[in-house]
Amino acid sequence: MQSDLPAIPSGVHPLVTQDPRTGRRSIYVTPEAAYAFSGYTPQDTHRILHEVLSPAISAENVYVHHWRAGDILVWPQRQVIHSYTPKTRYEG
Repeated sequence: MQSDLPAIPSGVHPLVTQDPRTGRRSIYVTPEAAYAFSGYTPQDTHRILHEVLSPAISAENVYVHHWRAGDILVWPQRQVIHSYTPKTRYEG
């Protein structure tokens, strides 16, 4: 099946980055877009990602915002796992 979407170029970047302002380190990865760590198979990469990220996305560590008119959310871009989910979209 051929897609009308342009191909996303592959690339390599560090798994851990450091905030230049605070010096704090954080994991820099999008699990859905990660294919494989250098030197690892895709299967091993996904197993490692699951191990590392599972605690961060467990229910007690996830904030789900229930949108109301006028809401604004702000977070430190380099240290928060964030995503848009249709079921939390503001419908007002």
